[in-house]
This record gives sequence, structure tokens and C-alpha cells, in this order.
Amino acid sequence: MISLPRCLAIVLLAASFLLSPRSFAAPAPQPARKVALVIGNSSYDGADRLIAPANDAKLIGDTLRQLGFETRVATDLSQEEFKAAVAWLAQASRGAQVSLFYFAGHGFESGGDNFLVPVHAGVPIRAMTRPLLLERAIRLGYVRSKVIPSAPTSFIAAIDACRVPSRGNAGPGLKPEKVGQGELIAFSTADQAPAYDSMRNFGNFGSAADNSPFAYYLAMNMKTPGATIKHTLDLVQQQVAELTGGQQRPWIASGLIGDVPLGAQYLVASNVPTGKVADTTRGGATRGSVPPVVTPSPTAPTAPTAATPPESNGAGVHLPAYLAERLAKARENPSAQPAAPQPTPQVERANAWDDAEFRLTQAAQRADRNDIAALRARGNDAAALTTLGMIYEYGYGVPRDGKAAVNFYKRAANTGYPIAQTLLGEIYFEGKLAQRDYAESEKWLARAASQDYTRARLDLAQVRATRGQGGANGMQNWADAASIMIDSIRRQQQSTQQQYGR
Repeated sequence: MISLPRCLAIVLLAASFLLSPRSFAAPAPQPARKVALVIGNSSYDGADRLIAPANDAKLIGDTLRQLGFETRVATDLSQEEFKAAVAWLAQASRGAQVSLFYFAGHGFESGGDNFLVPVHAGVPIRAMTRPLLLERAIRLGYVRSKVIPSAPTSFIAAIDACRVPSRGNAGPGLKPEKVGQGELIAFSTADQAPAYDSMRNFGNFGSAADNSPFAYYLAMNMKTPGATIKHTLDLVQQQVAELTGGQQRPWIASGLIGDVPLGAQYLVASNVPTGKVADTTRGGATRGSVPPVVTPSPTAPTAPTAATPPESNGAGVHLPAYLAERLAKARENPSAQPAAPQPTPQVERANAWDDAEFRLTQAAQRADRNDIAALRARGNDAAALTTLGMIYEYGYGVPRDGKAAVNFYKRAANTGYPIAQTLLGEIYFEGKLAQRDYAESEKWLARAASQDYTRARLDLAQVRATRGQGGANGMQNWADAASIMIDSIRRQQQSTQQQYGR
């Protein structure tokens, strides 16, 4: 971590992670039954043809399967095929906790109804009248009327339509729909506004260039540890609007009671190379020096000597005395701390990201040539890119290469991955692997903090304090983040004690 929050992180993480190997995975609960229908229509006739929907359907379908959804993916459907697919979803939704419908393609409103357009409708999109739509398209209301009687606990519809085609102009937009209890409807763009069909206009996104912004960020955020549908869509709304300069802003209406978890362990399940004992040092926590590799005895774990947090970082930013005292007590006797905070979605996400960072660090520290080759083969996978960044920054099994490390972090950060965003933000704050740039640092840390990553929240408070921002609110944010991290220490130390019978 950077400077002053680093004093928090080093103290906390040293107390927590220089311990013997253990498993962070709690016993898996019986998964809820979740079903999904994913449709992507690209092959419209003539100038109405779209680039991305078929790619988007594959991306969203693969993501939902990884999250445990029973998923049917279909592309370029005619009207009859579309109706048959909806009939499947209605049948599959009986007894389901979550039923999800995703559509990518052309769609727009006419006469108060939102229509989703099949391929080969026989009429150009802009020439379609309401009578033709009623005859040849599918009303969103039709989908809802078929699925909702099956009584899934929650029904989610994500409509990535109103697209601007590769040639020609967009048709009219969709209109907001009223939702009932237990429903959530998300449109990729606001009332009567167009949606971008691909990422090609927004920089080099590699293979993701042929996905829509909405699908790209939806898939990415659904895979974050502890993700819920409302929080995911809030992030998607923010990220799509930011990418497009406010020209596209997703619209969301929810009648859900509470929230719907999507899948907590997707990104943290397979980051340690198999067949190896991983170090338990959290390598990324002490940027600027190579973290020590500690291999304690598996039968006699010992806690490290607690470090004393410095009072300031030399830039006039001071650690509050009450917070330093609380951190010291947490290190000395975690069991004597107050009861852990209630497991809110925010706390669960924070804990999940802490564990994800730990696992990525383990993978980096033990990586050999074969592991590095396997990580590279994973292409734009954000966890793999972040792990490669750690490997090259600290020289794990390869010569140190700061330029390569920054490049890997940037690629992962540009996908929205908060661990990489935080590491990149720290680099810009410290000015060691890249020129110091507080504004760039704050940008990346703010994005990571919005996903409830504790380390980013601590860093962001530090950056804003250094820039003369934040004031009392900054201290409160800092204290809140530290509280969550203290609970993470307690949780993981207790797990270790239970594992070794201490």
C-alpha cells in the first residue's frame, strides 16, 4: 500500500498473513437454482446488421454458466425461434430462485410497448410500424408474461438494445417499464437514447473491442467476488457512462426485495498453481520492496512481531491516535475485539477482495516458467494479468521489469479489476515505476474503492489527504476501511487457529 495507508496495511497484513498455510474457503452452501436465457441477434439484413450481439451473448452466457446458472445461449433467432426460447425459459423458471433474460440486438418502443426485433423480419428497422412490430417482433411484455407466472423468486431482464448499427442510424429508443415486486429490468441506455454496438470507438480493448460496453462491464462486474445484481448494475451504469462520456447511461428499475447474489467465488477459485505450497506473505502489500517469503512450520504457526505504525509519512498526513491504538490491539489480541460487523454485502465484497489479493500474491510468489506461460495464455483474464504484474514487479522467478509490470497492471485495470487498479494507483502515487501523478492515482483508486476493495479505500483516503481533500469525511472513510480490514484479520486468524487446533 502507499505510504500512510501502507502503515495500516503492513501492520494489519503482517499480523494476518505471515502465518501458516490455510484454506480461506468456507463450506459451500447448497447453491440456489438459477436459470438464464441469453439471446444475441447480429445478422439483421442490410444496413441494420450489428457487430457485437452474438459476441455479447457468448460472453454473458459463459459468465452466467461460471456463476452457476443453467444457461441457454441462442443467436440470430427468427420470431418463432425466439418464442420457443422464451417458452424454454418459462418452463425452466419453475421453482427457480433467479430467472434471468438477456437480449442483445435491435429493440425500440412503439405505442407504449418495448419490442425486441428478431432477425430476418423482412422490413428495415426504421421502416417498422406498430402493426408490423406486433406481427413480426417480440414484446418485452410478452417475455415477462410467459416467465413471471412460473413464479421464480426473482426475475431479471437485461436488455442491450437501441443499438447504433455499423452502417445507418439507430432507430427510436426503448421506454422505461414499470416493474412488479421481485422484478428488475435494466436497459443498456436511457429513455430514447442510443447504445453503442461495440468498444471500437473507445481505445484498444483487444478481443473485447467487439463487445458492447454494457455487455463488457456487465460480465466483468458479475464475476467480482460477492457480486449482487443491484451493485453490479450500479457499477455498470457508472462505467458505461464514464467510457462514453455520458452519451450512454444504463437505466435500471427494481422491484426486488433486498438484493440477488450472483456468485461469490468466481475470481478467487484457481489462482494458486496446483501441486505447490503457497507462501502466506501478502507480497503486494509493501510496495517498493520485495516482500519477504516466509514458510512457517505447518504444525507450529507463530505470529510475527508487530510493527509500530509510523505517525506520519513525511507529507503532513498523520494517523489518528485512536486508530493506531485500535490497530495495535487488533494485532495483539484479535479475539478481544468487539463483535465483527454484520456481514453486509459491502463487508462480504471487501473480505472477498482481500482473499482474492492474497491468492493472487500466493500464485505470483510460487510461479515458475510453466506457470508464467499458463498465465500469459489466459489472454485478457484480469486475475492472470494482475498476477503477471506482481511477478514482474517483484522478480518472482524472472528478472524484475517495472515497465512490463505496469503494462500488465494497466491491461487488467482497464477491465475494471480493482486489485490491478489499486496497484496501478499506488504506482502513480509513489512515482517509482512510473512518473508520480496524484490525479491519475486518485482516478484508479476511486474506481477500485467503488467496488469495496479495502486496500483501495485506505489508499484513496491517503491520496486525498495528501492533495488536501477529504477532511473529516476522509478520516471517516479511512476508519471504516480500517475497521473492515481489522475484521478480516480476526476472521482469518480465527480460521488459522481452528485449523491447527489452537
